[in-house]
Formats: sequence, C-alpha cells, structure tokens
Amino acid sequence: MLDKLKLNSITVLDDYSVEMLDNQRVMLTTTVSESSLNPYGMAHGGYLFTLADSVAGLTIVAQGSYAVTLQSNIHYLKAAKPGDDLSVIGACSHDGNRTKVVEVKIENQDGKLIASASFTMFVTGKIEK
Repeated sequence: MLDKLKLNSITVLDDYSVEMLDNQRVMLTTTVSESSLNPYGMAHGGYLFTLADSVAGLTIVAQGSYAVTLQSNIHYLKAAKPGDDLSVIGACSHDGNRTKVVEVKIENQDGKLIASASFTMFVTGKIEK
C-alpha cells in the first residue's frame, strides 16, 4: 500500500504490515521485538506511540489527504511483551476539511487493549492520483 501512495516506510518499526480496512479505517499489525523494549522488558511507550501516530497519519492518507499531527493523547493500559502480536487500528471520528480526528486502539493477540490514543490531524494537502 505504501508504494502506491509514494510514502516512505516507517523505518523505526522492525516488521509490520499495513491494511486499509476502508476509507475511514487502517490497521497495522506487528510483533513486539527485543529492539522495541524498555529496560523493564515491556514494549517502550515511545514505540507504542510511534505505532499509533503512524496509523493516525495513514488513516488520513487512506482518505486521500496528507496531514501532520497537531495534538495527541495516549493512554497506556496494559503491558505489551516480547512476541506479542499487536493490531493497531485507526478510525477517523471527525472528517473536516482542515482538521481530522483519528482514534487509535492497540490490541494484543488476545484482543486485550494495550493503549488507546486520539490524534488531531492538520490536513496539508490532497493526494494527487
């Protein structure tokens, strides 16, 4: 999907797959690796935030626009451990012309909510097709 949209890959992530669910939702899947752990052996908060922020941006791209994050908020609810399979799902809850709001949920392989985030995105332009 990223090649078609002429976007660079998210290189901070080790291994992931992106799937457009529809024009309002995007899902990224990945497995927590050793390189994404904090000193306590759990997925680093910055890693989880990067996943969520990336999905927020890709959700807007799926709608046909480019955007940057204006504001974000994340709640860390449960630890993600090495080997956990994560699903990161973004859904647009406000679809304005200049700003959009994306709600992101990160769940593990058991469907347990790891983190919940909200992103206000500023639209910088439309994607030329």
